Amino acid sequence: MGALHGQGRRNAVGGQAEGLHRPNGVEPRLRRSVGARVLDLAYDLRKLKPAAYNPRKVTEEARLNLQRSLRTIGFAKPIIATDAGVILAGHQRTGAALSMDWTSGPVFVASGTNETDEVRFNQMHNGTDLDTVDHPVHVGESTTLGFEDVPPEKISCNPKTSGVHLRKEIILLICRYGLWGGVVATQSGVVISGQQYAIACFTLGRPCRTYRIPNDQLDLAREFFGQQYGEFSYAHLPRSTWVQALAQPSRLGGKKKARSMLYDIMVASHLKPETRLLDFGCGHGDHVDELRAKGHKAFGIEFFHRQGTRIAATKVHSMIDRALADLRENGLFDIVVLDSVLTSTDSVQARDDVIRCASALCRPGGLVIAAGKNRTMLTGGYATASTTDERKAHRRIEFLDDDGFTAYLRNGNWYFQWYPTFEDARKLMEDHVGRVEKSYRTGNYWLYTARQEVALDQDQVLGSLSREFNLPWPTGRTVGKSEQAVNAWLTGKALTASFIT
Repeated sequence: MGALHGQGRRNAVGGQAEGLHRPNGVEPRLRRSVGARVLDLAYDLRKLKPAAYNPRKVTEEARLNLQRSLRTIGFAKPIIATDAGVILAGHQRTGAALSMDWTSGPVFVASGTNETDEVRFNQMHNGTDLDTVDHPVHVGESTTLGFEDVPPEKISCNPKTSGVHLRKEIILLICRYGLWGGVVATQSGVVISGQQYAIACFTLGRPCRTYRIPNDQLDLAREFFGQQYGEFSYAHLPRSTWVQALAQPSRLGGKKKARSMLYDIMVASHLKPETRLLDFGCGHGDHVDELRAKGHKAFGIEFFHRQGTRIAATKVHSMIDRALADLRENGLFDIVVLDSVLTSTDSVQARDDVIRCASALCRPGGLVIAAGKNRTMLTGGYATASTTDERKAHRRIEFLDDDGFTAYLRNGNWYFQWYPTFEDARKLMEDHVGRVEKSYRTGNYWLYTARQEVALDQDQVLGSLSREFNLPWPTGRTVGKSEQAVNAWLTGKALTASFIT
């Protein structure tokens, strides 16, 4: 084992190493390079700059706990930064250290990162305190205190344990940037934090950077590393709402046809010759076109309908004009469909605007039928997949904020998804529409049919309609149909009320 840093031991790369948990002691500037990637054990923390996209927000209590952890255990996990000094991961630890007047600490410098991988580092590193495994991981015994590299043959683990999606992300970053992470373990070899990282190193046959602590600190370290130092928050990230349309599936018109469970399971049984249906956020509109071809009164609205990579503005306006004309002439719709639309909203307001518009456009006693991704897609099934399930593994590890949203960077734009529990999705339907009369759940999706009964606040509806029908496009233009939508809804609502009376 190559000791990178230990109390009273000569460092493997030269220099006498004093305890890293006292980073302001007299220390040499210790480095270990992997190409252009460097682990600097005495980096000047004052030169670091925070990344604009750090997804964690920390409470005062968490900050104090983090300070206590640093004072007791030491700077066990290196900060990750670009060669320009921008922090990719470790914002909270950097802040906690500086608040205690610690001016140096371990930093892994990753050179040549792209923006997507910088965000990946940030989210992955922020999430490694959440990683768990089905079987314990050990890294062999050692007399070292502090950092050392443990060879892969000393790592004892089950490489088929749960969390393959997390390990795939870790391995991807190791292959691109070198040994960027590490684990915290006792001298007896019990891994306390970073178990998935250790398994990734074992899988690659690479040494695992390990921070050793005394055996008698095991319980205390578990207490520290079992805490979450902050929570994920994406409130400060920029929104490019139009990019959400990139998730639109080609249902019936694509090379690989993918029918909608919502239409086949929930909608079909309610269709009658006189039924008027609006698919709000219809994507490519394949099912709307199919229904119209069969003679049904089906309408679709998609604010980000694409032709290739461009918004087809003429097509969007044509869909809106056709639906609003029917709304003015015949009143509110019998059925309003939301097929995966709520999943692709980028904020609580956007989500509430969508469900509020759907409910408002549906006649009293009509049906709002909605479907979306369920949180078990992340916390069960794919999320617990072992290596034997790798072909089915989810595209990446996700980190939820308090409202159930995730975010990741795609082609320079932030892309958001909403992953509610079954109960959260049902409550949203009941709060904005009415009682849920039919439900269907799969492991990854929820489908609910709700009867329109909720009396909506008109000012809130007008606000939601105005925002939805004036969403921004990437060219700087907007949909530009808010006034027409508001007027059509007021007319249609009054017409429907006259039918009832």
